[in-house]
Amino acid sequence: MFRNDFFIWAKADKIPYQVYVFKSPLKVLKLRNPENLSEFFYSLEEQTKKGFYACGFLTYELGYLYL
Repeated sequence: MFRNDFFIWAKADKIPYQVYVFKSPLKVLKLRNPENLSEFFYSLEEQTKKGFYACGFLTYELGYLYL
């Protein structure tokens, strides 16, 4: 379903760096409506509790929801 999606992450806290390549995600979480912010983070937390990795990004504008 997401065959071309991938994410590269480098853990650079010590040498040698560890590089992770995540491809073909099982699930993609997207926040499309700011009113669903709590539900989004709840879903994200539930997936990581099950042992899955969460990778991606949040944009600067998300901070305006906390003003």
